[in-house]
Amino acid sequence: MNGSVAVTGDGTRSPADDLRARLDEPQVAASLNSLLDHADLLAIVVVALDGFLARGDVIADSLASAIGEITASTASADLSKVDVRSLARTANSLAESGPALTELLGPLSEPHTVAALGTLAGALGDAQRSARTAPPAGALSLLRALRDPDVSRGVGFLLEVARALGRRTT
Repeated sequence: MNGSVAVTGDGTRSPADDLRARLDEPQVAASLNSLLDHADLLAIVVVALDGFLARGDVIADSLASAIGEITASTASADLSKVDVRSLARTANSLAESGPALTELLGPLSEPHTVAALGTLAGALGDAQRSARTAPPAGALSLLRALRDPDVSRGVGFLLEVARALGRRTT
């Protein structure tokens, strides 16, 4: 078709033609490019959301329990002694800390950081599932563990993190 729009016998456009027309819109193309640029971050968000939804019953029960406890504790509480001005100052301080939070969280959205965090999260889950009841005892056991290529790579990664941290703190 190459840019042409096919019209059916009854004068209507096909769904594919509607899609091509939408993709030609600059805003739609820019949005899709942005999604593709952040696909790795979106994948982590989807995995986290999936985990959240998989534990939905536990989370709902915990939330209901917490609300019940709060309700029970505030029923007998004297809220007339709450310092509203202090609460307002605290809220204002939180609002003013926005730029600092943005500076702090900005590097977390970089693709290499997202990938490293995803690897770390997966490794933590794997370690949790396969954790031994007793750690290696003694220096010789630790040295034997370093012969394992996975352990060696992990220690190497931790050393690189320590080196990078040292460079940033000088």
